[in-house]
Amino acid sequence: ALEGYQATEALLMLLEGDLAADSKQHGIRTVTGDADWIKYAELRRLDWQEYALGAGEPTDDETSTQMVRSRRLKSPPMEYWMAYVDNQPRAYCTSWKGSDRIGMVEDLFTHPEFRHRGLATALIDYCVARCREQGALQVIIAADIDDTPKNMYSAMGFRPIAVIRGYWKSVGHQGLESG
Repeated sequence: ALEGYQATEALLMLLEGDLAADSKQHGIRTVTGDADWIKYAELRRLDWQEYALGAGEPTDDETSTQMVRSRRLKSPPMEYWMAYVDNQPRAYCTSWKGSDRIGMVEDLFTHPEFRHRGLATALIDYCVARCREQGALQVIIAADIDDTPKNMYSAMGFRPIAVIRGYWKSVGHQGLESG
């Protein structure tokens, strides 16, 4: 704390049985080539801006660009999915087959103008199924302690198993001084 680190907490949740969700049909496609990654980056930029504003962080595009670059390097084994409305991507989510037969669903975002239309539910349903196709018996998901998605995940059958804590420090974007 004296060095400027701030604690963040997340609720880790586990799905052991079937997903308890009535998923609407939405076109869901994997993020593969350059054109898909450009569309993903546009949604990721919106996600970062929304998060950064709420956290009091700068909303620069470079941070978002670096996040997309790191995600692209993780694919595969991470799989990135986008849900489409009128042939335009409006939400995304990530799945990973995991290890020890425990898969993971994470990094869920829906464009603010397309929330409450079933896109997030459809993506979670799809990603859980994908984890299971790849051998996962259980699937985990994490939610910010102070955010409402944890309630949606609980209604879908995920149960809380742990609170995890991380620490971060904002280092700013200042150049090096010469001299």
